[in-house]
Amino acid sequence: MVVVDGYGRLSPNGHEQGALVAQLGAAGVRVVVLRPSAGHRFAKALANFALAALIGEGLR
Repeated sequence: MVVVDGYGRLSPNGHEQGALVAQLGAAGVRVVVLRPSAGHRFAKALANFALAALIGEGLR
């Protein structure tokens, strides 16, 4: 699964976006496009979880 906060994150070119989504779909990869505001919040939360995991690994 690929999660992006807008098709522009895949490629600025509309034709490339369509081709990429088609190629990913053919490979069994689902593309989920979030609204920009939701995508921004999701990206921040994911970054915070990743940072917490790195900090946790460093403390062991």
